[in-house]
Amino acid sequence: MLHGGDSYISLKTGKITVGGGMYEVNAQVSNIPPKPMGVAPNGTPAVEANDQTFRMLTPSGRSLPGVAYRMTTDSGEHVFQTNHLGRSATLNTKQEENVKFGIHWDELFTDAEK
Repeated sequence: MLHGGDSYISLKTGKITVGGGMYEVNAQVSNIPPKPMGVAPNGTPAVEANDQTFRMLTPSGRSLPGVAYRMTTDSGEHVFQTNHLGRSATLNTKQEENVKFGIHWDELFTDAEK
């Protein structure tokens, strides 16, 4: 455990915890914790100032877990699955971006259909 004023860093097997009133990374980005780890538009892990989470529901309002979805922005896209609550991964971007979110459908073709 490393302490400095009212901040700390704890290093344990498989876990790093950082605590403090303000969190800065390379003095380029600052966020007020807690800030969840999300994904960039291309699906890689990211934490940014702009974030959005989506939830898939039936018309009656029931969550849809394990459903494949596609998120598309000007800076990239990825396909993933909703979690056990029907929620997407948190999408993080450096600037505000328009996001298209929808169910991802795979198409399968036989040799006769090509």
